[in-house]
Amino acid sequence: MADLSGNLNELRGIARAGEPDRYLAALLAPRRLQADLVTLAAFMAELGRVEAFVREPMMAAIRLQWWRDTIETGAHTGQPVADALPGLVRRHAVPMPLLDEALDATEAAVTARAGWDAPGLEAAAARREAAAFALAGAVLCVPAEPHADIFATSGAAYAAARALLRLAAGDPDGPRLATTARAALAEVRHLVTKDDRLIAALLPLALVEPYLRAYETARPEPREARAHGAPLRNINPLTRFWRLWRAHWRRRV
Repeated sequence: MADLSGNLNELRGIARAGEPDRYLAALLAPRRLQADLVTLAAFMAELGRVEAFVREPMMAAIRLQWWRDTIETGAHTGQPVADALPGLVRRHAVPMPLLDEALDATEAAVTARAGWDAPGLEAAAARREAAAFALAGAVLCVPAEPHADIFATSGAAYAAARALLRLAAGDPDGPRLATTARAALAEVRHLVTKDDRLIAALLPLALVEPYLRAYETARPEPREARAHGAPLRNINPLTRFWRLWRAHWRRRV
């Protein structure tokens, strides 16, 4: 594993809490790359926190610019993810446009939420997930440009499946999102060969089908519960690990 100056335990905690799928996928990657993939998972978790808790687009833009500046200058901040990212970028020659896309998608999500723009929010989520897959690909030596369509389609499948976890059972958007997730996943499976590195980058896609089942088998919430928002559904932790391990072993998402 890469030397992350003693921050690896903190990075693991951030990744495990905010991006458990990507955290577990990182642990199934080649050992020498695991720490860097955990770092990327932690980075996406931090961007998820911005999207979830920052309501003003201007404030989001300021926070995200801080991330850009920190990555580009490599200045020590005391923030474990920010301090680990510049070294990762150097080691793997990660193109800054890939990081910019993850940051821009997060900013677009905050803006869409502030404007009650549901289609814009879905599009931003798909961009964010596509960028995360492409960043994992960069660490795994999978070039972004030849695989741009695969990463974009993977982002659409995974974002739609994750969105379903937050919907109330019976929500009218559910069938459309489920159709999007299934169609995009089928397209990715048609395009992807048994390339170990590409499969490792796309491994969280193995959880799209369990997420679809979690939504489709959920019981409708009472009207009072819907008024307060549906709770986030999830899947059994053992199921999560089993599906990821099986996809890794079979080399098929």
